[in-house]
Amino acid sequence: MAAAVTTETTRKKRTDLVMVHQGYIDWILTKREVLPCHPIPSLSDEFIAGVFREKPELRERLRHDVAEIAALVKKLQDEDDDILEQYHAKGYAMQEIEIGEEEEDYYSCRGHRSRL
Repeated sequence: MAAAVTTETTRKKRTDLVMVHQGYIDWILTKREVLPCHPIPSLSDEFIAGVFREKPELRERLRHDVAEIAALVKKLQDEDDDILEQYHAKGYAMQEIEIGEEEEDYYSCRGHRSRL
């Protein structure tokens, strides 16, 4: 009996420093006026226990998912904070992004990249 062979393609990724588009900066500023940043509230053990009394595996999944969402929201808020800090200090902002092979042609042919 022959074993199935799977090949995993590894895609090369690199980072590049790009200027943040002014429209995105304006959107962050508007968003912060309308919806100030607040951390995601944690769910109490009593609440989680009450929702999934008979399914402890779902309680743990819910705890894990809420923690993951809170971490992602914090990361995005921190990135926006960094952009605004640069913008207020210099009048523009730069951000490091990860570019894969499939995105390389898109960015290079449209002049979106700005290497420093």
